[in-house]
Amino acid sequence: MSLPKIIFALLHRLCFLSLFLFSVASFAKDDLIPDNLLSALNEAGFSTQQKSPFKVSEHLNGNTLNLSIILDDSAYIYKDSLSLSVTNEGEAYFAKIPQAVKHTDFQGEHEVFFNRADLEALIVKSTEGATLSFSFQGCDGAGICYPPQTITVTLPKIDPVLENSPDEYVSEKAQTTEDKLSNALSSDFIFGLLLCFILGIGLDLTPCVLPMLPIFSAMIAGQSTKKNQKNIAANCAYLSGLCLTYTLVGLLFSYAGASLHGILQSPYMAYALAAFLFLCALACAGFFTLSMPQSLSTGLQNKLAALNMTSTMSAFIFGLVSALITTPCTSAPLAGALLFILKEGDLLKGTLAFFCIGLGMGMPLFIIGVLGGKFILKARIFSALIYKLMAVPLILAALYIIDGYLGLYKNYLKTAVFILLCCYCAYVFYKNTASLLLKRIGIALCAAIAVMCLSSNYNYEYGTALPFTEIKSLNELKITSDKALLVVGAKWCANCRQMEKEIFISDEFKRLTYNMQLFHFDITDSASPQVRELMQHFSLIGVPYTALLNNDGEIIVDAVGYLDFDEFKKRFFK
Repeated sequence: MSLPKIIFALLHRLCFLSLFLFSVASFAKDDLIPDNLLSALNEAGFSTQQKSPFKVSEHLNGNTLNLSIILDDSAYIYKDSLSLSVTNEGEAYFAKIPQAVKHTDFQGEHEVFFNRADLEALIVKSTEGATLSFSFQGCDGAGICYPPQTITVTLPKIDPVLENSPDEYVSEKAQTTEDKLSNALSSDFIFGLLLCFILGIGLDLTPCVLPMLPIFSAMIAGQSTKKNQKNIAANCAYLSGLCLTYTLVGLLFSYAGASLHGILQSPYMAYALAAFLFLCALACAGFFTLSMPQSLSTGLQNKLAALNMTSTMSAFIFGLVSALITTPCTSAPLAGALLFILKEGDLLKGTLAFFCIGLGMGMPLFIIGVLGGKFILKARIFSALIYKLMAVPLILAALYIIDGYLGLYKNYLKTAVFILLCCYCAYVFYKNTASLLLKRIGIALCAAIAVMCLSSNYNYEYGTALPFTEIKSLNELKITSDKALLVVGAKWCANCRQMEKEIFISDEFKRLTYNMQLFHFDITDSASPQVRELMQHFSLIGVPYTALLNNDGEIIVDAVGYLDFDEFKKRFFK
């Protein structure tokens, strides 16, 4: 082959290669590189910038806002993370939510959306220039959890809309209600309702309420001394009134929680609610008394005493009003229950939970009214024990609320709390039970539960401390050794916590990194300027993220998403 032909062939191949590389670059810009190619690059040791798996578009038509989220193949959004808020006292709600599917990841089982989610929001009212914020959060199949995403839309002035909704709104609302009902009737939630019913019965058996039950029963029966159908009807009417009041209270607090979803999900609000629950638990334990203002309770009691109990309607009104009278024994548990459903913000579950509490509180009085009060004397010996044990679920509820914000030492704290609660229960059984047999049974049961807590958490390797240096900004990333390992996580990231438990607290990890500096950066507050700076520097949009850096802070190798220990070692310690 002559020299000109060889030069022409080389130029031809060079042009073809340039065209191919240009096409790949264009595809990458338009997010058209296949996920498996990105994974292959990631496994090969190349640093790959993350691309958002969520593409959101919005269209405002009158008072209806259409929101469309297109997701990558493996990405998903949590249904319970969807929220709407409007500034300047505006109002909006979801008029259309697509069908979600159940999915299990490290955060447990949730309802999620895959592929695409088309939502419709109805704006009830807004002022000129008000801002609507739409928020959601999700993860993907690679184990990457993404910070809460917020889309803002500037609204025109919209006058309050009467709910003469089109037929499609009505059908979607009915469908959503059916979905919620089917989810609520799961076995876990039915068990929760049973616990609420037992809580209601327990409140009636506390020392402040138990002696009042025969008096209330006599007031309901009125002048009649016969246990006939009229007496049963009066007790049923009282029970109905009591349940109605508690149901309305549960609905009100659940609605408030749903309306303030964005605020209540902040770490500061979670800690505040947990602190209130802890105070309620201390009140149950007898450290101080928590009750309604005396003037309010006295006024309600005077009105009840003035009622003429001669009809079923009078008994119904008696039930309505008596539900608002709280004693020092019932104030703390009820306040704790209200705070919990306020944090959850689920209308259906909160309403049903308080209905069951009301039903439980009315059941002992109903039994006394129909069958007599013989069991009162037997129940009286357990009243103090029951009241003091109510501190335990309040402490557990507080721990549940802040569970996602406890950070690297969560397992230490939870185990310590469980053991302390077992010791507290053993002490309560010892001090408030006359029977020696019951004392022994209670203390043995508490000891068994404590041992189970320790054994179930044995694999967490509590003897090993997490060796990371916490940094708050990119400027604090000062590397003085040859290599450094940077781990970026967040308190809302379940995959991050899983890697902490499986990798970073192990002795083998400490052995592998003995000559490295270890840094940890928390991006829980994704709106912080320091967090945004670090995420922009490393081109991050999700966590967990792990990077091996040289002395100049340059990336040697990095990985985004969940890795098990074998993958982690293969990736960073070849």
